[in-house]
Amino acid sequence: MIRAGDPVIAAVSGGADSVCLVHVLREAQMNLAGLAHFNHKLRGEASEQDERFVCALAARLGLPFFRAEGRPKAGNLEQEARRDRRAFFLGLMRDGVADRVALAHTRDDQAETVLFRVLRGSGLTGLAGIHPVTADGFIRPMIGVTRCEVLEFLRTRSIEWREDLSNADLRFARNRIRHQLLPQLAREWNPKIVDALANLGDLAYEEELAWTLRDGDSRQDRLPHLEALPRAEARRAVRRAIREVKGDLRGIEFGHIESVIEMGGRIRVPGVDFVRSGDGIRALRPDVPSLEVTVPGTYDAPDGASEIRLEPCVNLKADLTAPLLLRGWKPGDHYLRSGKSRDQKLKKMFENARVPSWQRRFWPILEYGGRIVWARRFGPARDSPICVTETLRLHQ
Repeated sequence: MIRAGDPVIAAVSGGADSVCLVHVLREAQMNLAGLAHFNHKLRGEASEQDERFVCALAARLGLPFFRAEGRPKAGNLEQEARRDRRAFFLGLMRDGVADRVALAHTRDDQAETVLFRVLRGSGLTGLAGIHPVTADGFIRPMIGVTRCEVLEFLRTRSIEWREDLSNADLRFARNRIRHQLLPQLAREWNPKIVDALANLGDLAYEEELAWTLRDGDSRQDRLPHLEALPRAEARRAVRRAIREVKGDLRGIEFGHIESVIEMGGRIRVPGVDFVRSGDGIRALRPDVPSLEVTVPGTYDAPDGASEIRLEPCVNLKADLTAPLLLRGWKPGDHYLRSGKSRDQKLKKMFENARVPSWQRRFWPILEYGGRIVWARRFGPARDSPICVTETLRLHQ
């Protein structure tokens, strides 16, 4: 999780788990660089008392105290609060205050997370639960410790902590799992249900870690022919591609993954378009890039493969007052090329020129006053007032 001597910050809410974390790190002689607290301003004076408690704890231990505040925006309060805290902690690491931020999740938290994801229909990736170590610097030193062991640690040392009454609020799904569902499962099904769920999370995490190491640094937005792969490997390939293009797996369900594996020519899932091409499948952003440009000027092509220089054509007099856009291709695009007698759709030009389908979305097109006046390879439109020079980048 951390090398000896590297600075680490403890994220402290004031509750039993995070207070225990601070003392565990000190007893383990870690280089504790300070305590960080985020005040969400959700519980009135109780929130202020939590902050004062953590500030006083840092002062007693002779440690720096870092704080931030902000009320979660409308929506899922728990999710928004997590996002705000994460941004705060990442900022501390980015500013060089510490190399790692330690979070106080326990084995019970792991069990609750795994059960919650089982109930939501998660796949194996989700069942990995709370990761002990993350690539962006978060560590969880107490992920193998139970809540009962935390309380015993604090009580035998007469260490005080704050109780957050919102943890008993059954309006929150996690609290219902903690206070109602898990106890019922322990009574009626398996007295070691917490261990069983946490072990499941550990197994899934190790599986994910092994696959991550196997994947290495290969391009993840380009997929082979999925039907030739074992089903389990194909599913993982699709999830990796979605994460590469979209940044996360939010909104992605089991059916989305299956539909990509069984797709024909093209399919869209939340945040990603999958397009079949000659060498497999490409994962693309669904938005078509568009940039308002001026003449004269030099701009990057939508696919980044070239520079495009725009100048007014000397043989035509035009004031060029209409909107000018440099964009990617959209279905239905068509124009009358210079030297041709009739208008033609770009899709047909692509087919004749054998342009792979995965390249078409970012194919550079210049639009003036709502009509196409130039496209890569196919040239200018008849009577176009703009002269275009494209210079390909050598590394492409």
